[in-house]
Amino acid sequence: NDQHNGFLWTKYHFYPESRILERISPSVFTSGRWNYSGTRKWLNYRSNIDFRFRWAQASCGLSHSLGTEVWSGVEFNDLWSVGVNGGLRPSDLLSFGGFASFGNGVAHGALVKGDETRISIDMEIKPFDRLIIEPTFDYLRSEDSATGELLFRQTIIRARIRLQIDPRLSVRLVLQHNETTHPEYQSYAQQGLFPIYHMIFGSQWEVDPLLTYRLNSFSVFYLGSTHDWRDFNAADPGLSSRHELTDRVYFMKLQYLFQM
Repeated sequence: NDQHNGFLWTKYHFYPESRILERISPSVFTSGRWNYSGTRKWLNYRSNIDFRFRWAQASCGLSHSLGTEVWSGVEFNDLWSVGVNGGLRPSDLLSFGGFASFGNGVAHGALVKGDETRISIDMEIKPFDRLIIEPTFDYLRSEDSATGELLFRQTIIRARIRLQIDPRLSVRLVLQHNETTHPEYQSYAQQGLFPIYHMIFGSQWEVDPLLTYRLNSFSVFYLGSTHDWRDFNAADPGLSSRHELTDRVYFMKLQYLFQM
């Protein structure tokens, strides 16, 4: 709550006379954050250049960022990253894209600067018109910039499945697995901090079904639930996995538009 934010962004489109390129779009973005005492907490500059091709909605881009951040009174300067992204839709049945970057950022738990590697891949698979499957893969790894030691590693595999049964009735299912590794995770558990860090690190599964009945754009009925599992043996690598249900919620929502 204690923050002022400022943003400035601009982009320009070039349309070259080319059989390969449809559009070239350079852009720049800057953002800043200050608390109500006037202390600057964040300053970031980012530049991008994106290319759009004339075949299969293909695109790719390059990015570069520089920044300064302050966390818990510690200032981190010369934060930077470089990245590349791309996407392709060869047919109505399939599309995919990805992003990869390397640079450094702040490991907030340890309050040190870490060398970060990010990889993200997403797909959309449509076996037939009413069914859409959207798998994604996200990976993040951070190593101490000074010592090279692992700070944390996270892998998230997610799939969203959507089925349109008829024009009004649809179902959606979200499946997700989150694997987060921290080198001091086991020592946290031995110190009695396991209940806290267990919710952040380790192995987690999530299953979220949702049923939707839509009369029109403004009158909708929702019925769904959320289910979370945690691996309670994740702190001890000598034990096999023991996933147990830790959270389950059922919910219902009715939204109806009364027309006068």
